[in-house]
Amino acid sequence: LIDDLLAAGANETQILNPPQLLKNQSEKIPPLDLGQYAPRMKVVRFENDLIELEELFANDAEIVSKPLHLAQSIGVAKHTTPKNTSEWLGLMEKLTQSFSKEILIEEYLSEIDQGEVRLWFAGEKFIAALKKYPKTGDFRVLIDEGSRMTAHILTKEEEKIAADVGRSLKRQGILLAAVDLIGNKICDYNITSPGLLVQLEKVHGNKNFAKEILIQALQFRALTVHG
Repeated sequence: LIDDLLAAGANETQILNPPQLLKNQSEKIPPLDLGQYAPRMKVVRFENDLIELEELFANDAEIVSKPLHLAQSIGVAKHTTPKNTSEWLGLMEKLTQSFSKEILIEEYLSEIDQGEVRLWFAGEKFIAALKKYPKTGDFRVLIDEGSRMTAHILTKEEEKIAADVGRSLKRQGILLAAVDLIGNKICDYNITSPGLLVQLEKVHGNKNFAKEILIQALQFRALTVHG
């Protein structure tokens, strides 16, 4: 998509977040400087990855798989952790389509039962947060299928995470971002098309966060052009 935009005549100064990051940064994996907030995870590309998978998740009852070529919650699934190499091989062959697709295997974060927190940022500035709850009978948050949302005030630990995320976004030159937390771990790092701004405003009493974000965007662009 980024290559298509640039080929169609757009230039890098017309794209708020750095094009190369949008092209190369997975939204399912936080950047290295936020690694302390990442769940235990492993990207599976080859059959040789099975050894590390067995070691990494040896004590987990359940794991979650996330296809890296799909967006949102499409294809995300929970599995009973395989008990041996043969079971791991069978599951990975199925999930990767015989190792033709990359898949992220991640520890299951049971704190999802208490909801998933979305932190909205404009540059390094934290704007506001909401909490999203899994769809009834599911472990996934599915907004289009009725997942509930409420306003959320950050805990002390979440405030620290938000400050660290803001500094990371500034270092990367990212203006718009929505970062999701489950149990103080980053489960999504949305920089391509950060969403739920309308819902964020609604659960906070229809506060005009869009104006605040626009002000930050204009200041960011002014610094980029004239700085």
